[in-house]
Amino acid sequence: MQKGDFIKITYTGRIKGTNELFDTTDEALARKENAFNRNAKYGPMPVITGEKRVIAGLDDALLAMSVSEKKTVEVAPDKAFGQRDAKMIKLFPATQFRSQNIEPYPGMLVTMNNALGKVMSVSSGRIRVDFNHPLAGKTLVYDLQVVEKIESHDGKAKAIIDFYVGDGKAKIHGEEAVLNVDAGKDAKEAISKEIMKYIPEVKKVRFEEVFENVDIAAKK
Repeated sequence: MQKGDFIKITYTGRIKGTNELFDTTDEALARKENAFNRNAKYGPMPVITGEKRVIAGLDDALLAMSVSEKKTVEVAPDKAFGQRDAKMIKLFPATQFRSQNIEPYPGMLVTMNNALGKVMSVSSGRIRVDFNHPLAGKTLVYDLQVVEKIESHDGKAKAIIDFYVGDGKAKIHGEEAVLNVDAGKDAKEAISKEIMKYIPEVKKVRFEEVFENVDIAAKK
C-alpha cells in the first residue's frame, strides 16, 4: 500500500499477556466473547493509509501489506495508546461528587473537567481518578487483513462519510459530489473538505435531504 490509499480492513485486537479481546470488526466474535457493543458498527472498516486513521503501529503495518493479505501485528505502547502517566491520576474531594448527587465507586467512569476517567479508589473523603487511556501501557496484538482497495470516487466519498457519521450515500457527478448524510454543520464541513482533498476532481459538494414516509419505511 501507499500513503493515501483507501482500503477496507478487518481486525481483532487483544491485549498481550491476557489475550483479552478489546476491539474487533467481527460481530459474531464480539458476541461470543461478551464484548459486543450495540453502538459499534461491525464489518470491514475503511481506512486511509498513512493518515493516522488508526494507531501508528497499525498504520505502519498496513503500508507494508497488500490486498487480501493477513498479518498478526504486535504493537508496543509507544505505537499504540502510549505509556501510562502518573500525572494523569488525580485526586478530587468527595464533596465535588456529592454536589452532583454522584456516589463514586471503584471502576466507575466519570467525566471531570471535560475528561473521561475511571475511579480507582474511594477513601478518606478523597476520590482517586485515572485519566489514562484504558489501553495505555499495554502491548496489543492484532489479527489484521486488508480485504479491499477502494478505487472509485464514489467509494472514497462514501468511506469519508463513514469516518465521520458511520453511514450515508455519495455520488460523484464530474466536479460535483452529491451526498445524503444525517449530520450537523461541522461534520458536513469536515466531510466536504476531505472529499475535495482526497478527490481533487471534485470542486463542489452538495448535500441532499431525503424525506421518507415513516409508515411505508416501517413496512419495508
